[in-house]
Amino acid sequence: MEDEYGYSDMDYWIDAKDITNVVSSTHGIILLIHDYVTFEEFIDFLNRLPLAGRSTVVYVSLNKTYDYLKLYLKDIKPKMFIVDGVCAGLFSRTEDLEDASFIRPPLTLNNLFGVIEKYYKEKRPDYIFVDALSQLLNFSTESKDKDSFALFSNKLHNMLGTGLTKLVFVYGVDNYTQLNLPKMQVERMIRMDAHKSGD
Repeated sequence: MEDEYGYSDMDYWIDAKDITNVVSSTHGIILLIHDYVTFEEFIDFLNRLPLAGRSTVVYVSLNKTYDYLKLYLKDIKPKMFIVDGVCAGLFSRTEDLEDASFIRPPLTLNNLFGVIEKYYKEKRPDYIFVDALSQLLNFSTESKDKDSFALFSNKLHNMLGTGLTKLVFVYGVDNYTQLNLPKMQVERMIRMDAHKSGD
């Protein structure tokens, strides 16, 4: 059964009793939409995921710098490798670190696929987070083309195959009724609402 966005298997994070089971039972692509939760709330989401200490997580950031992320991710138990898609464009920072790479921000879906594929092959991670898909869509007309998006989605599924890597796209939206996202094939969609005062 499809939800109001044209996706199936919607889970509401704010009401989820056991997010661990929801995510553990999903293999492939997860779309995480939120109404601009604070990053602290997003870290709480990460901390509840079924990540063992030996897990590897690749975090592709299109909107936050490596230094900013390290402030918040330092207490996350799994090994985190950050792909910073901000600093190379703004500050010409390109020298890689043991736990990070600095890349030019991908401007097309094909560019983004190349980034995901590169670090999927190099790291074979348990999770790849792309934060945020909305950042790319807001600045790319090509990304809103249904055919381009379908091709992007198919290439990702072919890449992941039957492996165990979970690819999580983070998508921020002001109003859920105005979700401007072409339909893509996902295994699970999770909606995470920001905590309001009094909650």
